[in-house]
Amino acid sequence: MVNGLMWDYVSNAGSAGQPYADSKNAGGISVGAVNVSTGVIAEYSSRGPLNDGRKKPDVSAASEFTSVSASDFRFTGTSAATPVVSGVAALILQKNPKWKPATLGKYLRSTANRDRGAKGTDNVYGSGEIRMPLINTKKPKVSGTKRVGKKLKIIAPKWSESGVKVKYQWLRNGKKIKGATSKTYKLRTADRGKRISVKATASKSTYKTVSAASAKTSKIKKK
Repeated sequence: MVNGLMWDYVSNAGSAGQPYADSKNAGGISVGAVNVSTGVIAEYSSRGPLNDGRKKPDVSAASEFTSVSASDFRFTGTSAATPVVSGVAALILQKNPKWKPATLGKYLRSTANRDRGAKGTDNVYGSGEIRMPLINTKKPKVSGTKRVGKKLKIIAPKWSESGVKVKYQWLRNGKKIKGATSKTYKLRTADRGKRISVKATASKSTYKTVSAASAKTSKIKKK
């Protein structure tokens, strides 16, 4: 590939074999470019696999977009896509400052992306197009009298996006209570001496499903 001259883009399988993509460092991320207008991988974006069979790129990200600094033309290439990944990584690291590079890399590959192309990780989009993940910003809480026969209710959690669908699961000493999936839970004899909590699982189209659990209550008292 030569930019701006007589050759056009040719991105065959195995074209993502440059040394920086070949690194086995778990904190290193190779990035493909997705046309932001079409949602399709850009023609110049290199494809895997590497010579040892590993799939590349790791993730892909938006490219071909306008910006204040490039208002007269579109900012293209993986030169545009890579800063998108860097920005997402910086925000996630701000929330999790103790994460090591390998932990952050794993999170970007597994959670902060939208699957595109073939299902799962592939040699065109990687594990998917990068995006900010759905994040729990306020954990659920349990309120009510902690006594057999009384009813507990959930103080709903909050999420980084609106329009999420939330399912609830009540837990007894950390284990699921069969059939207890509403916003309230009436305490039973089996709960006596146990600690109750609730897990909220949020989902939204194109986002990875995430869960958040409340703290456990004090031990439930008899009637």
